[in-house]
Amino acid sequence: MVQSAPRRGLPWVTAALLLLACGGRAMSHGDDGNEAGTSSSAGTNSAGGATGSGGATGSGGATGSGGATSTGGATSTGGKGGAPARCDAFVNESGPTILVQLTNGTQRQLYLGQRMAGCGVGSLFTVSDASGMALQGPQFCSSSCQDLALRSVVSCPPIACVVSSVVTLEPGESFTQEWHGVYLKNETLPAGCFPGSMGTACTRLAAIERGTYTFSASAAAGIDCSQFGGGCSSCLADSNGACVTYGAVVTGSSLSVQASVLLDPSYGVGPANDVVPVVGLTFKE
Repeated sequence: MVQSAPRRGLPWVTAALLLLACGGRAMSHGDDGNEAGTSSSAGTNSAGGATGSGGATGSGGATGSGGATSTGGATSTGGKGGAPARCDAFVNESGPTILVQLTNGTQRQLYLGQRMAGCGVGSLFTVSDASGMALQGPQFCSSSCQDLALRSVVSCPPIACVVSSVVTLEPGESFTQEWHGVYLKNETLPAGCFPGSMGTACTRLAAIERGTYTFSASAAAGIDCSQFGGGCSSCLADSNGACVTYGAVVTGSSLSVQASVLLDPSYGVGPANDVVPVVGLTFKE
């Protein structure tokens, strides 16, 4: 069943900051289910990312939330006979926004997050296509085909991010993240669309097409704050539901859930759709 839901704002939380070196991977608070620059996570999505605090924004139209914005056709000189080479087929695309709602259907507390220290809450689900291939989301601080075609290679300055966080779900509670329906697609740029020294292989953000996709997530039985030198801080209410503990990772046994959904125009795949649909994942014993 397709549900409609308003877009949710994501809170800015003042917390300890973790300095990442150039080229490091950053996790966004809800970075849509794609593996959008995540450190190892329980239920980290490999496709497109969810959106939330602690997210990072990269060039090439890709955001930490997994969304992508096309900047228009890229034109490069150096085509055959000195004519401009059109590289429009390699620009980043925008996909549909879909809410993924994770619900605790058990009678005990469950914890959502990473098992190793990283940045933010991160993506709490993964998405696979009908063939079973996990869809990888946009990476922070990396250059896309569009960037290469425009001679605009992304630089990677040091950044600060909110340290690892864990969502606590009480029985019956839900937590929502966004997925922006894009994934990284391998491409080869033709002559005239790239600086010779940069090579021809690259990736671009491609929007998903109509089809069946499987959403998966994992919850843990416990929470651990010892990696950050002390006990857990208070669990702070989050506008996306439930509450979040900063400076923590998950631990203990896992409980998994998955659902296969036909993503079609009712989910915004195809013709424009003003309704933000919801994919529900409910943890059960």
